[in-house]
Amino acid sequence: PPVQLICALHASLKEITSRPIAERWTKNKQASKDFKDFVTNELGLKQVPNDPAFAANGMTAIYFPEGISASDIVPRLLECGIVVAGGLHKEIKDKYFRIGHMGLTAIDTTTRRDLEKVKDALRHVFSAAGYVNKNISK
Repeated sequence: PPVQLICALHASLKEITSRPIAERWTKNKQASKDFKDFVTNELGLKQVPNDPAFAANGMTAIYFPEGISASDIVPRLLECGIVVAGGLHKEIKDKYFRIGHMGLTAIDTTTRRDLEKVKDALRHVFSAAGYVNKNISK
């Protein structure tokens, strides 16, 4: 393999093993819970898993609200520097999108603040698309 891949692997493994794996796992799990709570409670959006116990810690799958589609959201997120993925499940693939959050993107809350940037972008693009969270606008 190319030398740069070996060097990148070495750097990644050093970072991964610099702290206990259990600590890293706990931080990722908490970051996932916080992000999912934001999606559900602040944005008022429904997540694909019916039971949160079956949701992945490294990704959040979110249904588009009624009247909003990928073409309303994805280009606007790209303008904000946020890349999301479309759905994978064949029967509902056009009804939801996925946001990955793992590693430093999820747990570095002091310097990178990636999830805060994603939250800000989601607030902005859903508002720009005309979406109003009916749960908090009463």
